[in-house]
Amino acid sequence: MSFLLLYLSERTLNKISLENNSQFTTSPEIRLPVCLTMIIGGFIFFGLLKLDLTNMVLNDYPSFWKDLAIQTIVIIIISVGLVYAPSIRNWWFAKRVLRLQRKS
Repeated sequence: MSFLLLYLSERTLNKISLENNSQFTTSPEIRLPVCLTMIIGGFIFFGLLKLDLTNMVLNDYPSFWKDLAIQTIVIIIISVGLVYAPSIRNWWFAKRVLRLQRKS
């Protein structure tokens, strides 16, 4: 598995242009898989930390699901923010410039 990943990274990462510097994931082709892996991994890791079946069944069933939903939303926001930060920032600045142009 390690050799397969080394081979795939060699083929993928050799084609990276310098325009992708200062980004969490430098290769545009793997941004979505990395983001989805972070979301799923974070959900599993933090979901298992939060999983207390005894307390959930006996006492605090609605609170468990509410906490899990909030936790999932936070994980998604953080993962998307890390992977797509430059794209979000460029979109935000373009929208701001357009709004300022309309005002003047």
